[in-house]
Amino acid sequence: MGAIGEWFQKVFGANWKTTLGGILLGVPPLVITSAAGAGVSLGPHAMMVLGILTGIGGLMLGVVAKDKDNHSTADQVQAATEKAKQP
Repeated sequence: MGAIGEWFQKVFGANWKTTLGGILLGVPPLVITSAAGAGVSLGPHAMMVLGILTGIGGLMLGVVAKDKDNHSTADQVQAATEKAKQP
């Protein structure tokens, strides 16, 4: 892990990737709706940047979710099923 990753882990804890992904996914819609509510018109470049940040945040959360996805082997499923059947 690089220096930036270590810094993020120190600031946000062990789940820094999830925190950063959630921020990137959640902040742009808040900016867009707040600007619309305030009557401020965002330009096309600002909307493009916010859209890209939202996409990166969504991809980041998807990668973290897939990374944490632990599949059971057939033997583990069989053992758990047999254990559950025992009184």
